[in-house]
Amino acid sequence: MLSNDGDDPIVTGGFGAVQSWLFDREESDGQTRVQKWEAEGWPEFTQDEQRLLRFRATTELTLIEMVKVEADHATRVRDLLDPNREDLIVFDFTLASHFVPFQVILTHTLQLPHLCSIEGNDVGVDPKQTADLIAYVRKRSGSNDPAEQKRWWGLNAPEVASEHERLLSEGHQRI
Repeated sequence: MLSNDGDDPIVTGGFGAVQSWLFDREESDGQTRVQKWEAEGWPEFTQDEQRLLRFRATTELTLIEMVKVEADHATRVRDLLDPNREDLIVFDFTLASHFVPFQVILTHTLQLPHLCSIEGNDVGVDPKQTADLIAYVRKRSGSNDPAEQKRWWGLNAPEVASEHERLLSEGHQRI
């Protein structure tokens, strides 16, 4: 199923690269790899794999802010790229046990019917730089739509990482 076209995310990168490669990056026909597989009738995929890929398609790269611990395994978070969205309940024991109020994290969130989970690696973002990072994504994506901003971010994650590093460096220079 995964091609050896020199752009294999298993070899070249981590979770974000795989996510982008499967769900965000369009090929010459305008379809993502998962859209193509679905259009072809999911060749070589079991029912379980098909269902998992459909759920994975809801994964978003976003900035979340910790709001409060709901239980020993659940944390209420706010999606900072989508301020009109209801708070998410993330089921993750580690996140709940390391809760820091108003901490901001760059992460992939997986939306399931009744809960949310964090996927892959996450990166802490200095709350002082959050507004600048959000403004950068909104400007560079050219859209006011949070879904489009997240899609753009997924396709341009290295550029956003460079901007995040620049903001961090700028903040350290001020100190």
